[in-house]
Amino acid sequence: MARARVSIFTGTILLIAMSWVMAQQSPTESVPFSIPAGGAASFITGGNVGPLRTGFARVLKSDPFTVTPDGFAILQFRPNNVLVSETTVPASHASLFDDLYVEVDGAVNTGVVIANPNPLPATISFDIRNAGPGSPVLVGGNFTIPPNSQVARFINEPPFNSPVPHVGFLSIISSVPVAAIALRGFRNERSEFIMTTLLQGRPVQGVFTNVRVMQRTVVGYIPVFADGGGWTTQVVMANPTHADLAGGEAEFIDPNGGATSTSEIPGEPGGNILRMFTSGAGSNIRVGHIRITAGDHSAPFNAFAILSLKREGITVSATSVPVVRPGSSFRLHVEDSNAPQLRTSLAISNASALPATVLLELVDLSGSPTGFTATVVIAPFGQLSQFLREIPGLEALPLPFRGTLQISTQSPEGISAIGLRGRQNERGDFLLSTVLSAEPNAASEINFAPVVEGGGYSTEIVLLNGSGTSARGSIVHFKP
Repeated sequence: MARARVSIFTGTILLIAMSWVMAQQSPTESVPFSIPAGGAASFITGGNVGPLRTGFARVLKSDPFTVTPDGFAILQFRPNNVLVSETTVPASHASLFDDLYVEVDGAVNTGVVIANPNPLPATISFDIRNAGPGSPVLVGGNFTIPPNSQVARFINEPPFNSPVPHVGFLSIISSVPVAAIALRGFRNERSEFIMTTLLQGRPVQGVFTNVRVMQRTVVGYIPVFADGGGWTTQVVMANPTHADLAGGEAEFIDPNGGATSTSEIPGEPGGNILRMFTSGAGSNIRVGHIRITAGDHSAPFNAFAILSLKREGITVSATSVPVVRPGSSFRLHVEDSNAPQLRTSLAISNASALPATVLLELVDLSGSPTGFTATVVIAPFGQLSQFLREIPGLEALPLPFRGTLQISTQSPEGISAIGLRGRQNERGDFLLSTVLSAEPNAASEINFAPVVEGGGYSTEIVLLNGSGTSARGSIVHFKP
């Protein structure tokens, strides 16, 4: 399969050169897969040379007796043979409606990609709402996506036509289930396009009523933040519903469990957005995690952070990290190599007032144990943030390595965990992208809304099978 390129932005801040509704696409490639229990596999689409070509992919299981894997796509932008941007896009489950955080202002713009994987047209109704009480509608409209087709546009372009500047919500209602994703584009100080998927964590349905800390409910943890030494972190909390937010706190906590600062989340009517920025001051890097809490019976809200890195005054990397609900186990795709220079790091938050013992077990792509295991103890309300090969017991991991890291704990309050792909590009810039835990998947298919190739873009699709049986099926790549 060729290295896919997502409907994203090209050299100017335009989301791919294409009409806003694409012509019907056809499945020009169908690649079978068979992934053993606990295993993983990756598929590279065509490559970054030639004209920009956009499409999407469906991952279909072959029969009712097998399982559908989870996964993500790795999107890269490499103009003039220099990797300037990389982001991961988690697999999507098609839905009849969605609410997306969107932003357009100066060097920042949000691209929206909607794929219709159905044999019927998708009639899309949308509205763009301001952040604030009542979430007033600014722009609304309708358009149709043909069967097996895709739309990819910036939020300020037709058919959306958002005002500029704007920070708010895009609400989508579709006549048939569609897969939608938001991508944040930033034009940096040397006019390079830095992209990151907006991983807008949705921690729980309904109201928050469990896991209490100091008379508040723990929404979840943003497992890592970074500040200073060129790093800054923006925290976004967005309530797209009309229900009221009961207030809460965003607590910035160091790896030893000590709170470094706390920001109040005011009680507000539905539809509001709160953004906070770290100072970025100083030459030393300060890391930790963020505990998000809410008042009892608060409306659910999305929370995520955007970590940005500057080198000699130039923004070279950005990635979003969503709030993660504590759990007892996580499964992360990990990859380490010297060519290219690529390392996986872990960020694990302890949700308990007691130390948490965490077991790390590496399996290879076939799902077989590698023999590399480690046990780490995380301080009360503390955090682990380390590269894989820095952890005692994993130092001798051979290079290159690709596989799955199984993370588990018996701590009753659980942990929150993500992976981070760190790599140096051809001129020594450090690029960071977030890897989410693979989830059990009961659906018959998953979708990758943006798959692009050419024009400097490429896509790799990674599939993970976390079940106890094999996953069989095919990746069907729809191209123009």
